[in-house]
Order: sequence, then C-alpha cells, then structure tokens
Amino acid sequence: MDSFITGILLGLGVAIPIGPLNILIMNYSLSSFGRGFALGMGAMSADILYFVLLSLGVLAVFDNPWIFKSIAIFGAIFLLYMTWACYKNASKMLAKITSTERGESLLACYLKGLGLNSINPFIIGFWLSLSSVIASSANWMIAAFGVLLALFAWVVGLSFATSLARRIISAKVARIFSYVSAVLMLFFTAFLIYNTFLKDI
Repeated sequence: MDSFITGILLGLGVAIPIGPLNILIMNYSLSSFGRGFALGMGAMSADILYFVLLSLGVLAVFDNPWIFKSIAIFGAIFLLYMTWACYKNASKMLAKITSTERGESLLACYLKGLGLNSINPFIIGFWLSLSSVIASSANWMIAAFGVLLALFAWVVGLSFATSLARRIISAKVARIFSYVSAVLMLFFTAFLIYNTFLKDI
C-alpha cells in the first residue's frame, strides 16, 4: 500500500503543475470533453511506453546528452507547431464552444498528445529520475501503476471540469484563453531551448 500511495503522490506531483499538456487539454476540452480526453490519453500512452522501456532497462539509452538534445530539438519544433495551432484556432472558438461536431477528430487529438509527450525530453527525464525513487519502494511496479493511475485521474478530471466550464464561458473569453495558451506554449518552447542548450553557457 505504501508503494501505491507513493506512486499516486508522484503522479499528482508531475500532473498538477501547469505545463504545455495541461494547457492543451484545457484548450481542447473547450471544444468537447472527448477531444481533451483523447489528447490526454495520447500523452499518457507515451508515459506507458516510457514505463515499459524503463522496466526493460531500455530507457537508460536516452540518458545521453546528445540523444537528449536531439529529442529536445524535435520537442521544440513540435511545441512551436502547437503554439501556431493555438493561435490559429483562437478565431474559431465560437464554433468550438457551440458545437461538438466541428474541429479535429479524436484520433488527431490523440496523436497530438502522443507526439507532445513522446518528444518531450522533460518527460523522459522525469521517468529516468523516477526510476531511482520507484526502485527504492517495496514494490516498484505497484508504485509505477500508482503514477499512471494518478495521471489518468488528472486527465479525466481536468478534461471534464473544463468541458463543463465551456457552458458558462463566452466566445470572447475562450478566444482570449486560446491566445494566452499560444503565448504560454511559446514560453515553454523558450524554456525548453534555454534549459537544454543555453543554461550552461
């Protein structure tokens, strides 16, 4: 039970802080719960993949500065793409919050979430650092399951809460939120580039 609780706390610790994934889940959930949830499940699929790689010992290959920086480049490019998408979709927020039939497919949202976490070096770093914490617990698989369960609960809760809020959010407020999302995504891109390439200069 201690291992499970440790995993839950670790999962919530990484899920709750504001980040590009939470911003995008909220942005997409303004369209519908399904789209926000699909995006979150895509991101969580990458977490499950890294968990499997961690359990097989393969994830240690990524603990290399050159590989880490290469992934960071692709991650920054993808974040810039998502920044542009948030900005572009801001003008379509009226249609998004008044109809669940318009917008991207659930598969497209899922793939964006999968891409976001698959090439996010901070996610890889999280699982690498988590390995020592989980390994010290009585049952590391139970602890890892607790992490994934906490991430799943957060995705469901955040998507559901935001989709409910869309009923009382005006199109203007939703549009402003989309512009703010784009600015925040740009900030996360700059933060990624700085921490990976410029911090130690």
